[in-house]
Amino acid sequence: MTDKKVTKENIKRISTDLVETVDQLEYVLRIAVADHISEALIAAKVPLQVLIDTAMNKSNDELENYAQSFSDDAESILQAGELACAVSTNAEGIKLVQLASSYVRTYRLQVVNAAEICSQVPLNLIVEHNMNGYKDLWNKYIEALIRAIDEITNIDDFLLASQSHIDKDLSECIRFIKERNFYTLDGYTVAVLHRMERIEEVVLEEMDNFPDSIYTERVRRGVATLKELGSIFGSYMDKISKSMEDNAAQELDENILQELFARIYEAVLLLRRYVLINQQPHNYENIDEKVDWDDPITLSSQLNEDGNEERINLRDKIPSTRAAYRSLPNELRLRIESLTRELKREEFRLQKEITRWSHLDHEVVKFAMRLCLLLLDVSELTRGVGPLKTISDIKIAVTRVEEVGSLFNEFISNMITANTDARTRSDFENLIHKVILYCQQLKAATVQKQEIHGDQLFLLASKGGSAILEVCKNLMMTIFLILKTSRKQYDVDNKSLND
Repeated sequence: MTDKKVTKENIKRISTDLVETVDQLEYVLRIAVADHISEALIAAKVPLQVLIDTAMNKSNDELENYAQSFSDDAESILQAGELACAVSTNAEGIKLVQLASSYVRTYRLQVVNAAEICSQVPLNLIVEHNMNGYKDLWNKYIEALIRAIDEITNIDDFLLASQSHIDKDLSECIRFIKERNFYTLDGYTVAVLHRMERIEEVVLEEMDNFPDSIYTERVRRGVATLKELGSIFGSYMDKISKSMEDNAAQELDENILQELFARIYEAVLLLRRYVLINQQPHNYENIDEKVDWDDPITLSSQLNEDGNEERINLRDKIPSTRAAYRSLPNELRLRIESLTRELKREEFRLQKEITRWSHLDHEVVKFAMRLCLLLLDVSELTRGVGPLKTISDIKIAVTRVEEVGSLFNEFISNMITANTDARTRSDFENLIHKVILYCQQLKAATVQKQEIHGDQLFLLASKGGSAILEVCKNLMMTIFLILKTSRKQYDVDNKSLND
């Protein structure tokens, strides 16, 4: 009997270990596929444009190389589609990928043939028109294929792979700046910019699958931040590259450079977290841990072994309060977690109330969403996540809460002026006073009991985190009540409450 019992226990343990191993291998396989997709689909239309330009310039000597490059890139995209289908369970999506792939294969050879004819024939409008026609067809079907591949690829896998590549490329930028190799630096700069554009494109397409909400607005705000950083990065790197090319002696502040790169990396990290929370708003605790522990440095070394041992870990350059949160006494952590759950309940109530309005462009709804987004940023600091990292960040955020809260109150006051219902007016006035009170309490909670260490904010080291969450919860509840009362008292079918 003992031997049988031991055998059953061993079988159960081995089965559990096997399931975990299979799940882990599937995850690694998905990430590897997403990595290939991330690499294959950046700047997918560039090789064609280079081929067309070469054909138009009648550069026959270079045409063969560019035609081969175009064909190779097309084959890489087709392989990305096959791999995406192999790991996907979306039957309809797989059919779309296969259909788009068949058109891409058909027109690949015809595009090359049209370019070759155009390069060999003297100026001929018919030939050029024929080539441009195939170019348009190619762009149409390659775009359809890319969209179909994106549709069946797990967006978090894609973002994690892109996060890893951006980290690697930014580290290489630092390396080639030190070596004053402007030619290779330009290549990595363009690669980073293309990757950022792809992230923005994929994420915005993903948001089209969701109704407008606080979550989608937060994601779009993250995309706008990444786009702004991309513009700054492009201008800064162009300036450095031109300085190198002209052999100009320019003093480079490496700290500023690394800070910019860290901000780009952090923007990708935050955007990935926003996307996950948009998909699973009730699973924020597991998402915080997942995004926090995923190590793109390790991932990159596994997927792309380049032998560069002097990689700079950009995550280490980002000020973080996550470690402080983990080091809190268990009692304080439990209190923060409990208050966070209460805040989330108010947030979900507010989100549900917003969906009941006929038009999301009502001023009341706009103010409610703006305040909610600001409160989410402030409250997430207490768990060591989110965009706020320093004392300066928290001061700016709290000031914005005060400003928006003041504008909100002013709007509500103007809105109820013509209301002859004394009871309703009294309800609104009480809610307005609460907004003012909670904004003042939030400001007080963020300036008391602050402990500064190495230019980082550690509100978490005291009861300040609990106080912030308490005020954020109360303010969120008040916003919900204002929104609910406004919906019941006013005709929401009108385009604007100002009318």
